This record gives sequence, C-alpha cells and structure tokens, in this order.
Amino acid sequence: MSAMPFYRRSRSFGPLPTVGPAPQSANASVLHSAATPASQPADPCEVGYAVVDLETTGLSPATDAILEIGLVLTAPDGTPQRTWSTLINPGAGPDGAIEVGPTFIHGLLPDDLAGAPSLDDVADLLVRDLAGRVVVAHNARFDVGFLTQALGTRGHLARGARVPRVCTMEWARH
Repeated sequence: MSAMPFYRRSRSFGPLPTVGPAPQSANASVLHSAATPASQPADPCEVGYAVVDLETTGLSPATDAILEIGLVLTAPDGTPQRTWSTLINPGAGPDGAIEVGPTFIHGLLPDDLAGAPSLDDVADLLVRDLAGRVVVAHNARFDVGFLTQALGTRGHLARGARVPRVCTMEWARH
C-alpha cells in the first residue's frame, strides 16, 4: 500500500493480488494475465464481474486519458469479492502541467493527481483483476473504450479484441 498511496480500498474482501510482469504476448482476443492464460480464456459465468467506473480528461479514448479507476469485483452471483480505486497521474501536457480536463464533471485538480501512480504503474493489477470477467459499467461503451485503448497500447489486449460487457445505461432504457 505504501508504494501506491492513492490506492484505496473502500471495503476489505481479502488480500490484494500480487502483481507480476506483463504478459509477453498480446495474441488473445480478451484481456489476459498470468492468472488467465491467453490460450484458455476463463468462462465469465464462472469467474464473475468487474464493475468499473472511470474518470477521464475527455471523451476520446484516442486522445484523452484515464484519471481515476474504481473497480468492484464480484462472484458470478454478484457477491462482492474485492473493491479498489486509485487516482491516475496522466503525465504532463504540452504546457508542462498535469491535464485534468473537465474539473466541473469529476472534481479532480492537478494537485490531486501530482503524486498518483501512472496507468503503467497499475496496468498489471488492473489486467489481473479484469481477466476473464464481464465488465459492467454505466455507459460501458465509454469505459470499455478507454480501457481497451489504454491496455491495448501497453500490450495487454490484442488489437480488435472484444471485451464482454454489460451496460447498465442500456439496461435502464429497457
């Protein structure tokens, strides 16, 4: 915990996973980690769900960055297993300052992110927790778009991969 002072657990559901090296191959069509070999992706019905909420600098995964990650991991029956969140330092923008985007939406300021880990620092943990799970998010297209862009550029996701997801925004419309 001291290595990531912005890592927060709102509830304790057991020990934190040990983060290992990033996978060497990005040939899988789903998120992969040492816990879920790329050749045998886990059945999401057996693994469970990853409820995700992101805060970002903007609306485009190609040009904007993740500023905060909130994650609740559940068993297939919905029982919470682990909850964590972290602020993310997106790095300095062209003017040398940390870019935070629309503060009026997420309330984050450059000083809030100054000592936070980078996405590279937490990518292995994120992949380990997402591997094989169905991602659940409100406006899943947005959050999964940012996750696939960010993790794909770091070699954790194959190009064109489809991440299984449930969108609570779409669900609420029906």
